[in-house]
Amino acid sequence: MGEQVNNKRNLTFSYLEAVAILMVIDDHTGTHINILANIFPYNSFYMPLFVFISGYFYKKGIKRNIKNKIKHLFVPYMICTLAGNGIAYLMDKANIVHWYECANIRSIWQWITTCPPSTTSAAWFAIMLVWVSVAYNIVRGILRSENKYIEYLLLVIMICIGGLSIHYCMLGYNTNLLYLPCLRMMFYIQFYHMGVLFRKYWEPYINKMRAGIICSICIFINLLLFSIYGSNLAFPSTCWMGSFKSYYLPIITSITGILFWYRLLKDFTERYRGSIKIIDFLAENTFLIMESHLFFINIPCFYTLCKISMRGIETGSFNRELFETTPWVGENGNIFSFFTGLIGSMIFIYTIKRIRNKIKQVLCK
Repeated sequence: MGEQVNNKRNLTFSYLEAVAILMVIDDHTGTHINILANIFPYNSFYMPLFVFISGYFYKKGIKRNIKNKIKHLFVPYMICTLAGNGIAYLMDKANIVHWYECANIRSIWQWITTCPPSTTSAAWFAIMLVWVSVAYNIVRGILRSENKYIEYLLLVIMICIGGLSIHYCMLGYNTNLLYLPCLRMMFYIQFYHMGVLFRKYWEPYINKMRAGIICSICIFINLLLFSIYGSNLAFPSTCWMGSFKSYYLPIITSITGILFWYRLLKDFTERYRGSIKIIDFLAENTFLIMESHLFFINIPCFYTLCKISMRGIETGSFNRELFETTPWVGENGNIFSFFTGLIGSMIFIYTIKRIRNKIKQVLCK
């Protein structure tokens, strides 16, 4: 999730990660940019896309992979979780907003297995990816086989497990914090394996096919599904796994969404070779953007809250009670929130990196 991006890497996947993280911010502010969301709803494929990308860069070696995920994902995730909750504590004491979550056995269990506190809760994906990666490595360690047919059989089994996960979620088992991490892992592991198979077997064949044909097929399938199922194509907030309306739609919309954006961006990068700094920056920092953007998309809300508090100016469209209890402002989001979320996160990350480099220079002297 961002840590494997570099200038020598497949540019297509840099663009995929950059576009996906823009979709995340846009989704969390009300889909104002609308990057083809009328055809490919964000919540019908973009989280599976992130898992697919991680699987694409899977390398053999169970110990190395688990160590890498703990060092580069789990540890930074916990640092951001604690820091974010610390900031929420200060804002709570200052009576600005009340997003702080008290640390106890239940909450810590939730942070480690399911979702961080509300201030950084958009980064639930990170901890999910840790456990999906660990589970996948254990499965590969048990199988110890690179046989093509066994890998395809494993895919079929994982797809069935994903469908079983949806079944139990629709029965309400996702409301139990003991079951939820397992159900979520069962759903997402299929996309991790698809990423592995895509790089090993499928990518050359997909690249030989015309981008126009593949993209047109994906568009046709999604438009057809839209006309039949409407908004049921989306399965938002798989953090809590409670929004599924179908057993089979998630796998179809995820595959069509991933395939469309891969082939479209593959064709683009072949026509316009060379990296773009801002794309590289977004791709390299998807983790930190996930962690920080929820705070920055609320800057317009903080401004509105300040006007209300200091000047007594009431704004009819602003839900003050909602904002004071959760950073998920819902309908309070606007186009400005998208840009403050994006630009604020980028400035924050740039600043953190500059400070880190300065510290390294001082320590190396």
